[in-house]
Amino acid sequence: EALRDRGYRTAAFAANFSYLYRSFGVAQGFGHYDDAPGLLFHVRPHVVHFAQQFAPGFCLKPFRSAHEINAAALSWLDRAPAGRPVFLFLNYMEPHEPWLAPAPYDRWSRGLTGAARLAHANLYTHAVRDFTDAERAFIAANYDGQLLQMDAALGELLAALRARGRYETALVVVTADHGECLGEHGQVGHIGRMLYEPLLHVPLIVKFPGAGRPRGRTDRPVQLIDVLPTALAAAGAQVPAGVQGEPLLDVTHASVAEEDINPWLVAQYGGAYDRAMRVLYEGSYKLITTSRGERLLFDLARDPDETEDLAARDPARTEALARRLDSAMSGMLLAAAGKN
Repeated sequence: EALRDRGYRTAAFAANFSYLYRSFGVAQGFGHYDDAPGLLFHVRPHVVHFAQQFAPGFCLKPFRSAHEINAAALSWLDRAPAGRPVFLFLNYMEPHEPWLAPAPYDRWSRGLTGAARLAHANLYTHAVRDFTDAERAFIAANYDGQLLQMDAALGELLAALRARGRYETALVVVTADHGECLGEHGQVGHIGRMLYEPLLHVPLIVKFPGAGRPRGRTDRPVQLIDVLPTALAAAGAQVPAGVQGEPLLDVTHASVAEEDINPWLVAQYGGAYDRAMRVLYEGSYKLITTSRGERLLFDLARDPDETEDLAARDPARTEALARRLDSAMSGMLLAAAGKN
């Protein structure tokens, strides 16, 4: 909306039309919103799931592929009148279950067993002990194959922007809304029973406008809330009051995460999901607290896989970080309410 008000043509193209359907209000601010082009895509998820019951290797996804999203977005871009800046939001679903990488991206999963059970398994309810080693290898190989597919689609998009003379002046942000557990900590999927790094540590890759910009990797913690201020700063737009993030090159806020209790998950899958969780990152330390009173402390520099909980061994640090977590979350809530 802020970019639209500055004269930008705004468009969004959603692969996940089940959750990004316009009736949920996510189309607000977009001049063009492409979420489900035609009846085929409304029935497609049901057709795919039915087919996979009988042919588990059936690789058609119940959502639009990244290549389909690219084609729709570039078609819109080519029709857009010249002379006005453009904001595009492209929602991709790869990598995502069902864990079946299509050819030619199945180079690592080709010939592996596991499809018959996992093609249409509901992974929310599965613990790692339920899977064989072959099935775990199948999930990981297909996940990697879908990452390869996504990489190819991004390369396709960036090449198309270069061919149209739009790449050098563009701000490009590539990120994700969540990660995926592929067996770590006894979890498979992205509905976490605890907020471990495979769920939280996602890519955040930014190409700023202009040629010759320095490349590198920041050591400062950053978050998805920093994407909006970054985009607005690049466009010379004012950051609205109540926005919680900061431009990525000037981040000073605490790095936190939060997951509330989802009553639907509790009703469907049981008490393992009946906990709210909060996370604070400070230096190399990560603190997780829950509504059940649990506290977990990890030193990610020494223990990136989060196998050694230090909370009982270092209660003073744990308590200090817990206080800072409460303070940071309260400050963010006040800022969002415009009281700070």
